[in-house]
Amino acid sequence: MGRRMGDLQLAQDNILDGGDAVDWSGAGLPSFGNWPAPLQISAAIVANAPGPMLLLIGPQAILYANSAGVALIGSCADGPVLGRPIVDVLPRYAELFAVALVRAARGEGTSFRNHELRCVRDGVPGAAWFNLEFTPVLDANGLTLGVLCMASEVTHHVERARELAVARKQLELAVILADAGETETALAESRFQFDTLTESLPQIVWSSDAEGRHDYFSRRWTEFTGIEPHEITEDTWKELVHPEDWERVWHAWEGARRTGEPYDIDYRFLHHSGDYRWLRVMALPVRDGRGAIMRWCGTSTDVHDAYLLSEERQRLAYELERIANWDQLTGVLTRRAFFERSEKIIVQLAREFGRVSVLMLDVDHFKQINDGYGHPAGDAVLSLTAKRMDGLLKGGDLLGRLGGEEFAVLLPGTAPDVAMAVADRIRSAIEVEPFAIDGGVRISVTLSIGVASGVACEGDLERLLSIADKALYQAKSGGRNRSALVEA
Repeated sequence: MGRRMGDLQLAQDNILDGGDAVDWSGAGLPSFGNWPAPLQISAAIVANAPGPMLLLIGPQAILYANSAGVALIGSCADGPVLGRPIVDVLPRYAELFAVALVRAARGEGTSFRNHELRCVRDGVPGAAWFNLEFTPVLDANGLTLGVLCMASEVTHHVERARELAVARKQLELAVILADAGETETALAESRFQFDTLTESLPQIVWSSDAEGRHDYFSRRWTEFTGIEPHEITEDTWKELVHPEDWERVWHAWEGARRTGEPYDIDYRFLHHSGDYRWLRVMALPVRDGRGAIMRWCGTSTDVHDAYLLSEERQRLAYELERIANWDQLTGVLTRRAFFERSEKIIVQLAREFGRVSVLMLDVDHFKQINDGYGHPAGDAVLSLTAKRMDGLLKGGDLLGRLGGEEFAVLLPGTAPDVAMAVADRIRSAIEVEPFAIDGGVRISVTLSIGVASGVACEGDLERLLSIADKALYQAKSGGRNRSALVEA
């Protein structure tokens, strides 16, 4: 499970990460406290993220970022970055953001892999490579409020692939020289060049013979494992692989040696600290003139931090799904989620010629509750009402908040008389026991309920809701605190 909403709601000063100096009104946005709940929660996610993360708000994609995101964007742009449209901040990448924003407007996410960004670091301009993940932030009705962007730097990964190719060429050269019967001096020179290259790389460089027996590790091995070269045996590396990963690792390594295909796998490896860290391990075969594999040349790169970011992305995806699907106040389905899930159920029922019923429920005189007890009490009434209703429904039924004090229930496979019985049971349960609000206040609540029931037809939800709304009007006109049925 992801963290609860309360775990993410930070104080405004903390969330805005120094944003007090940002004139959000000048960017056409309200103050942070008046942002829609999905944007506030998304801002909290951004502020808590360990790596660079951006929130692009509204049609103009106004930029909010955490400190790591500000540092990254600031290295690619001139002047202040927060509170400005992203295309003004980074005009060089306007096309990239345009693609992401157009897709987000359709409710779709976008990924860019190994994307090059021009940055200035320590006063020196240069290139860096990132994986960019864009995820839309939706309101309860499915409308796009903004876009979250998580940036994971993969510069070392890109450079490693290039360096591995260079290392392979160096090793191939040594094999070719030896095979050609060149002098020992030439072979020694080639080996010297290979050793110089591998010892300068940030990754562990290793090699094995054609049978997979490891016979070389660069000094990065000792730095990572704490094991000196003279202490290494053929089984050492096997003993350091996480037990849960070993079967997968061995299967992949044996498969690569058998087929001659490149070896590429992530697994956990024991660090000298005593903790397991994720490594990305790649290897390529070195072949002789006849195509037979002579050796394997590989690299192992510490990608543990990238895995932590991946876990953060999964948490982010969970939080965004929760925001889109579950009403933040009541905990029931949002309007958008209720419609989507109901439509799927109705399609299935239509194939089976089944029946379906819909309830439209409205809290009677809710404005008087808000005016008389205050909006916090009104919010508490909605939350407690939803909780009590949910407890009376079956597992296959759906409960959603359509907006304000209005709720809807889908009752699959339910005949009109059963639907009316469910409506009356809900209405009675709400009426019989007043809600206890903080401060010892007890508020009596009643519901008016409209019921529509008929044979399920694909795409029929809107019509059923319209009929249930007419029935709801009848219930209110008849004095409220009652249920009314109109057959579809």
